[in-house]
Amino acid sequence: MTARYPQFGALQPRILDVGIGAHPFPHGVAVDLRAVPGVHAQADASIGLPFPDNVFDGVRASNVLEHMPASLDFLEEAWRVLRHGGALLLATPHLSSLSATWGDPTHRRAYSINSFRYFDSTQFGNYADRFDFRVNSVRVRRRNDDGLLSRALERAANRTHTSQQRMESYWGHLVGGFVEVECFLTAVKNP
Repeated sequence: MTARYPQFGALQPRILDVGIGAHPFPHGVAVDLRAVPGVHAQADASIGLPFPDNVFDGVRASNVLEHMPASLDFLEEAWRVLRHGGALLLATPHLSSLSATWGDPTHRRAYSINSFRYFDSTQFGNYADRFDFRVNSVRVRRRNDDGLLSRALERAANRTHTSQQRMESYWGHLVGGFVEVECFLTAVKNP
């Protein structure tokens, strides 16, 4: 699992895995809204996490944010429990895929490549004045398979930020959309 998430490093950092579902992060501290197998703490992450400030090196929330009624509250909670420089890895359905975004009736909103840039005070201005992140990378993923066409489309879409914007604005929907947007953020705190 570390190979897919190199930003967490080769060591075993303290990782909080939010909304673990069927694929928990190995050696992570698992929290979920429901008491599913492997969960260490049951909590609504958008209301509050049962952990002290600045204790985690990373937070992973894969296909969780789109279900939350208060995504800003969750981002603030993730920022609170992360140490300065800690990694937040988010994966959520990309708005270009109608079936991935709206096929699940529990999804509350869609996300684009620019959605998370609003939480970085060096980019669009920080709309969330309670926390600050730096956007390290944003990429779209076509599918979970390794098909040649999917890999070529991912490479074309993720070449630059401009190519990502062109995909979202012009051609992404023509190829059936991109299933997921994956964003890697770093928590910025006053030392």
